[in-house]
Amino acid sequence: MDKIIKKIKEQYKNQKIILALSCGVDSTTLLNILLKSINKDDLYICFVNHKVRLQAEDEEQYIKNYCEKNNLKLFIKHLDKIDNNFEEEARNKRLEFFLQIAKEHSIKYIFLAHHATDNIETIIMRFLRSSSLKGYSGMEEVTKYKDVYLVRPLLKKSKEEIIDYAKKNNLIYFTDITNFESVHLRNRIRNNIIPLLLKENPNLIEASINYSETLRESANYILDNVYHYIGENIKKINNDSILDLNNFISLSHFFQKQVLFEALKAYQLSINEINEIIKNINNDNNKIIYSINNTLNFIKEYNKIIFTNKNIKPIELEISINKEGKYQLNDIEIEIIKNSCYLKKGDINLCYNNIDLPISIRTRKDKDKIRRTKKNKVTGEISYYTQSLSNYLTNKKIPTLERNNYLYLVKDNNLVIYIIKDFVIS
Repeated sequence: MDKIIKKIKEQYKNQKIILALSCGVDSTTLLNILLKSINKDDLYICFVNHKVRLQAEDEEQYIKNYCEKNNLKLFIKHLDKIDNNFEEEARNKRLEFFLQIAKEHSIKYIFLAHHATDNIETIIMRFLRSSSLKGYSGMEEVTKYKDVYLVRPLLKKSKEEIIDYAKKNNLIYFTDITNFESVHLRNRIRNNIIPLLLKENPNLIEASINYSETLRESANYILDNVYHYIGENIKKINNDSILDLNNFISLSHFFQKQVLFEALKAYQLSINEINEIIKNINNDNNKIIYSINNTLNFIKEYNKIIFTNKNIKPIELEISINKEGKYQLNDIEIEIIKNSCYLKKGDINLCYNNIDLPISIRTRKDKDKIRRTKKNKVTGEISYYTQSLSNYLTNKKIPTLERNNYLYLVKDNNLVIYIIKDFVIS
């Protein structure tokens, strides 16, 4: 532990630190180490009472007395009853509490008492539940989380070493008897699987540390390449992420997953959602459009892949024009003027020299069609025919997001007579 004390003295001198204290042997040991390493005025102790054990009341009173006696700053949080997924929800609420205290007191470092055995449990849990390559490597000693750093100085120490330190230093700590129950997955791993692994390999701690470091170094190497690819190949336009289809499908399946996980990190997509995206990207169908979730949509068309939070369904806007005058469509003013045919930026001015009223100005609909002209190569005679608006726009390679926002001048029977593409609905 002397090396840990020395390291904290060197790296966190004059820094304010939050300690997540549970009164168990791990966090009590870390408290003792911090009191030997930093000025106690820079130490902010946070205790969370989950309100599920009677013993927690004794622990809370003990830490109150201890901090008062030693003139230490203490912050206590009581959690409301948690009915579903206790471990995850409790962890999230604890972090929220620590972040709140950090923000209120301008603290950058939150110290957690996770140790090597905790890390093995985490690795096994992530293996059972699936994770990223970096996730499979377990916890890191220092992790950036939002505006703070989570620091785990004991991460390479075994539980036995921590207990031994506590005994040698006559530390008073509490033992949470629920840790020996098998209600939660982590407890089952701790009580049933870890002992078997230790029996197979008494040097399990050293092996797990080597495993974590090897996997993390590999993950970091791959991530460097992923970040380079994202920087070179993913364009950001108005919050849309755009990739070249042919370029992306030339990547290995593994690398495709890593790129999408990182590029779409803000949306916290699941592995199933990522796999579904890759399946659609590699599908022979040239055009696929669907909603990944409530906040993200997928578009594959014209050899591009687009991830957008814009609406992928046509906007429904429409006004009927029965006579000359000014009309309002959302924030666009439309003026119908006889014998005056021009468009002006800012307003839409339309003439109707050859158009009989009434007409509609609206966004597109599925059954819309457009009148086209065809010239006879022999006689030069011009004839007319109709084509579906969708096919027309596809032939012109008009992207979905653009065609959805265009305004269309429409006669009866869904006949589009003019596309007002210079004016986009916002």
